[in-house]
Amino acid sequence: MEYVNVFGLMVIIHILTMSIPGINFIAVTQASIRFSKRMGIATAAGIATGALIWASAAAFGIGLLFETYPWMYHALKWLGGGYILYIGAKFWFSSKGGANEPTKENGPAPTYFRSFLFGLMTNLSNPKSILLFGSIFTTVLHPVFPQWVRITAVLVIFLNVLWWHTALALLFSSKPIQSTYIRHRKWMNRLAGFLFILFGLQILIQ
Repeated sequence: MEYVNVFGLMVIIHILTMSIPGINFIAVTQASIRFSKRMGIATAAGIATGALIWASAAAFGIGLLFETYPWMYHALKWLGGGYILYIGAKFWFSSKGGANEPTKENGPAPTYFRSFLFGLMTNLSNPKSILLFGSIFTTVLHPVFPQWVRITAVLVIFLNVLWWHTALALLFSSKPIQSTYIRHRKWMNRLAGFLFILFGLQILIQ
């Protein structure tokens, strides 16, 4: 029962964190609006896989490596922030497309793998995620807990991210929202580009 309460608390903290729209939110909603429900779900799967990687790193002490060698964290931060700025610029300067994918009107939809990779790279581009998961694990996981609890906590994070962003994909791939996108494609893409650039600068500056 003690562990059930621990996992329950962790889920609540994580959901509250995810409820604040961020770069992952923009990535999955854009994929769902611009292309289809399936592309949105593939992007959500990529985001969840990225969360799995960051959560595993945080749970098993890789964050300590960044503390010992700060240059590694800064290198990842600059690479990730640069990638986000690049994606933001692609959104901004394309009134008919976004990111690095063609729209339905201009060509074939992206493959599942490319959508998955887009979600994965978007999540991995933000090394602050390891600090987030590290703080969550520090809050709810006691050092004396057995190893299986830490492994289960990582899987809980993965499933939490997966269902949340899949739900977003289902919502934003609905016909009313896609119809709105078609009518206002230029400005919605520019808004997404602006937000990507804003997040990219935030990663670089902080």
